[in-house]
Amino acid sequence: MAVEYEVLKDGRVLWQVYTDPIDMIEVAAHSTKMQREFFDNTTQPLHTVSDFSKVTLLPHTVISGSLSIIRNSHPMMGELIIITTSRFVTMMGRILKRSAAKNRITLCRTSEEAWDVINNLLEQEKRAVS
Repeated sequence: MAVEYEVLKDGRVLWQVYTDPIDMIEVAAHSTKMQREFFDNTTQPLHTVSDFSKVTLLPHTVISGSLSIIRNSHPMMGELIIITTSRFVTMMGRILKRSAAKNRITLCRTSEEAWDVINNLLEQEKRAVS
């Protein structure tokens, strides 16, 4: 599995880009690494964008593996935004959204749409503090 990531917007956004092949064991290890490196060290929710637009195949364990990761998410986990144009990945995202009720998951088709969601979230949080 290849995943590239960077932290943006003054440490408020974790932007990840996934490519084939996806391995859920590696995704879980990556999630644990991100929790230690970033989520443990933040004082505000950290929103995550996971860009799956380059992914063409998902493993058969995608639902169970993803639910396990989401259910054990860090307390500072903000919104999870999934970027995809794949109907199958969108369907899996909708299943995750319904199954992980306590977590906020948004599905987007483009990075521009994801940025709109992020900017709106950050603006809402800013207004709530003011």
